[in-house]
Amino acid sequence: MDVSPIEKLIENKIGLEGSRINSHHIAKVTIERMTTLQQPDLNAYIQYLQNSPREFEALIESAIVPETWFFRDREAFNFMKLYVKYTWLLSKASKVLRVLSVPCSTGEEPYSIAIALLESGLTPNQFQIDAVDISKVALKKARAYTYSENSFRGNNLEFKSHYFKRQKCQYKLYDWIAKNVNFSWGNLLDPLFLVDRQPYHMIWCRNLLIYLNRNSQKKAFQVLDRLLLPEGFLFLGYAELGTIESDRFVSVRHPRAFAYRKVATSNLKSNFNKSDKKIRKDPSRAMASSSFPTSSPSPLQPPSHTPQSSVSPTDLQSARRLADEGKLEEAKSHCDAYIQQHRTSSEGFLLLGEIEQALGRNDIAEANLRKAVYLNPNCYEALVHLAQLQEQRGDDRNATIIRQRIQRLLETS
Repeated sequence: MDVSPIEKLIENKIGLEGSRINSHHIAKVTIERMTTLQQPDLNAYIQYLQNSPREFEALIESAIVPETWFFRDREAFNFMKLYVKYTWLLSKASKVLRVLSVPCSTGEEPYSIAIALLESGLTPNQFQIDAVDISKVALKKARAYTYSENSFRGNNLEFKSHYFKRQKCQYKLYDWIAKNVNFSWGNLLDPLFLVDRQPYHMIWCRNLLIYLNRNSQKKAFQVLDRLLLPEGFLFLGYAELGTIESDRFVSVRHPRAFAYRKVATSNLKSNFNKSDKKIRKDPSRAMASSSFPTSSPSPLQPPSHTPQSSVSPTDLQSARRLADEGKLEEAKSHCDAYIQQHRTSSEGFLLLGEIEQALGRNDIAEANLRKAVYLNPNCYEALVHLAQLQEQRGDDRNATIIRQRIQRLLETS
């Protein structure tokens, strides 16, 4: 069966590129809908579909199969927790953190966000989560907040016993978690999407853009740009790295978080010089910079008579890109090569520490992060990672000392 007319109709209506959903699946769903409605042939069904918004909705509900689970791509949540704990709570605790999850599917993502924010130290009245999806069936499941084993994947599942109550073969999220998420129906490609809402500090829009055609992707980015505060974060899926509009957004400094900030507020040098007397009012913006040290001399670089390096600063950018793509060992090799030629680069040791931490080699990560701080005492990102490592080790005393140091940096900004 040639379902290309159905695929084209779906693409025209909601921007989803039918061929990316799976033509065989669309054909199967189309046959099921035709049988249910007793349509004589495909042409008759297409005509009916064009004149019935209700049937189009039913087709979409059948064609889109949600594929999501709690804490999917966990590093995105780890980055968010770091930001909240070491920036938001230290400098913006009086504000309400506004978060949008779109599409929210059956609720695993927004509920994961709620759990992560609570674990970061926020109270329910300190954040607001809006969750939106085009599927009414998915929203109904999300509002029921009851899940099967399929929604829990990976090895780190301790949270399941803390936040869910087992009911036979399913798990129900505790009410005090579920009530922190506000669900509603909506289409991201609608120009008036959430036009009456205030902008958000964080938008999670993961694993949708890859299914949109290029024109719909551009429309989506326009809406996301409108809804995201200048200093906000945009979280995308791993497979969507190629869709990002580089003139609008730049990647943050955290491997596998796939988080971005607006270029207008992120075009800052990520390296603080020793001579800096103050740090930026929002140090986390440095995490979003794609500007690595240039070849111009700095107080931390060797004298001008030092032989010129055969490794250019762009190799550090390559290492960052590889880390973002999850190619951590390859990223480490690039970073090692860079440091061999730039032994006083705080930026290089910071990135190497982040990569080693992502690889689970925490002792090596800590050694590199301490070198980054030695070379640049105001290296906010390195201090944040060091505090996290001390907490993971159970060294509350040293973690507190580092947090106090971060607090002093914020207070002198």
